Amino acid sequence: MKEKTIYICDICGGSYSSKEIAQKCEDSGLPKHHDEFVGKWLILPLQTFINHDTLESSTMDSVVEWFPVRIESNTIISPQSYDFLSQIKLEIIAHSLKLNSRSFKQHFVLKEFLDYAIMIEDSYAEKLNGLLVKYELGRNTVNNDAPLQELKDLIDEILKGKELPTLEGVEKYEYKSSK
Repeated sequence: MKEKTIYICDICGGSYSSKEIAQKCEDSGLPKHHDEFVGKWLILPLQTFINHDTLESSTMDSVVEWFPVRIESNTIISPQSYDFLSQIKLEIIAHSLKLNSRSFKQHFVLKEFLDYAIMIEDSYAEKLNGLLVKYELGRNTVNNDAPLQELKDLIDEILKGKELPTLEGVEKYEYKSSK
C-alpha cells in the first residue's frame, strides 16, 4: 500500500501533490470581484444570442451589447493541471471567477468588462425581476416584445447621462449562463 500526501488550497479546494504549488495557489488569493455582484442587477457587456428557427433550419447569431443581467451566484475555479505545469517549469497560478447569471436572453458574461459594470440601484430590482418573470411567462407566445420594450425604456432611464465604453472588436465566448 502506498501513502500519498495531498495539499488543499483553502480558497478554491484544489488539491496538489506539491506543497509549494498549493501554497502559491492559496497565496494568489480571491479573484477580483469575488462576491461583489452576487444578488445584484448589473448592466454589463453580454454576448447575447438570437435564434432564427424555420421549418427547414435553425441558426443562431450573436452580438455583444450592454444589457441587464442578475448575478445569482459566483464560484472560484481552481487552477487546473498545475502539477503538469510545474514539470515543464511553467507556473501561472491564479483563481478564476465563474458567474452564474440570469437575463432576458441567452448570454455569455464577458468577464474582462466587470470593471465597467454598472450597478443598478436596488430600487429598480423589483421592476426588473417582474419584467423577467413576465418575459419568461410569455416566452412561448408569438409576440413577447412588450416586456423587452419596457426593459429598454427602463434601461434608458437608468443609463441617462452615462457614457458606455465601445464594444467593437470584443472577444466573445467567456462564461455561459442561463437565460
